[in-house]
Amino acid sequence: MVLTQEEWDSWKQSPVTKEFFKMLVKERESVKEELVLGNYEEDEKARGIARCLSDLSSLDYDSFREVAYER
Repeated sequence: MVLTQEEWDSWKQSPVTKEFFKMLVKERESVKEELVLGNYEEDEKARGIARCLSDLSSLDYDSFREVAYER
């Protein structure tokens, strides 16, 4: 299945999708706070989690297509 730009746009406007993206941002902030407080045994792991959450929360259609279809 190839997702079109129109389908992507519709999905991004869904209330569930909007809440999901808000959750990604909140979770990243939580990871950063825990890192600052020194609650991770491996700081690099926490940084990787935060980076992943950031990448996911800023995902756009072109980036999605690149990962999903151009392997």
